[in-house]
Amino acid sequence: MRFFSVVVLAFTLVILPVGVWAKSPDFTEKGINGKWNGKPLGLRSFKGKVVYMTFFATWCKPCITELKQLKKVYEENKKQGLVVLAVSVDEPQTRSRVRPTVKRLKLPFPAVIDAQGTIVRLFNPKRATPFSVLFDRQGKVRKTRSSFQISDLPEIRKEILEALRK
Repeated sequence: MRFFSVVVLAFTLVILPVGVWAKSPDFTEKGINGKWNGKPLGLRSFKGKVVYMTFFATWCKPCITELKQLKKVYEENKKQGLVVLAVSVDEPQTRSRVRPTVKRLKLPFPAVIDAQGTIVRLFNPKRATPFSVLFDRQGKVRKTRSSFQISDLPEIRKEILEALRK
């Protein structure tokens, strides 16, 4: 019986997505664009929504490509409860480029600057860019993704749609 329990536990750890049942810690940063400008934002701000949080830097070409593609995904799914949250990890020497970049891209979703590194420490400790975390409506991590290529988009859409259905 003990062997069976160990096998079931091992199977569960291997098959299930990381952090499915773990509650996500929260954070607060001020929005830097649109209707969110100056407003404190965190995961609890989007309670009951599916949140696709993406970490980006202004110097990261794949990050900018991902943000452009996420605009389309967001517009297609915002009425179903999707929120995309763009988190800048720019260091002080490039931080002045964040607001102009967000404005130039005309992001229709909130963006924040993680100046203190709080969000990175919680969800992206390797400081990868681009890096994304998909949270379900209960605030639980459903998926993480390191890097971005256009060919990832169908899988990202599928993961988001699955989270929206639940």
